[in-house]
Amino acid sequence: MNNGEIIQKGIEDFKNIQRHMLIAKEENAIKTYASLKDDYISLKVV
Repeated sequence: MNNGEIIQKGIEDFKNIQRHMLIAKEENAIKTYASLKDDYISLKVV
């Protein structure tokens, strides 16, 4: 995997988690939102 592919994968993962977080928040799925937030923070670090 080259750097461009790594960056693209990170962007896609970040976008998907943000989308799922919005859905979880709308549904008031507190545990799901918290779990997704952990993944979100991990991706932000990368």
